[in-house]
Amino acid sequence: MTFEELVEEMKPFHNHMCIMYDLEVVRLIGVGRDDCDYYYIVQVRNRESPINWASAVGHLYSLKGLIPEERYNTMERVFSMNWGKPTETFLESIGEDLV
Repeated sequence: MTFEELVEEMKPFHNHMCIMYDLEVVRLIGVGRDDCDYYYIVQVRNRESPINWASAVGHLYSLKGLIPEERYNTMERVFSMNWGKPTETFLESIGEDLV
């Protein structure tokens, strides 16, 4: 998979609440790459470091449409109040530079 294909695959899930690696609830805000790997750029439940670059080798599934809408909306609202609001643009990053 090319980086451009990853961007196109993930862009529809911008700002979705997701399960990453079948373990952690995150908000997808972009994708990135460096010389070694592709990454999901996600907001995580951590006040000290709320944005994480996580290897795209693992799975990321949107919860939107998979759980009752009321539960999803509550999850999104609580996440926004505590760990980060939705972003206006989908981040595409090469190394540390956002494009």
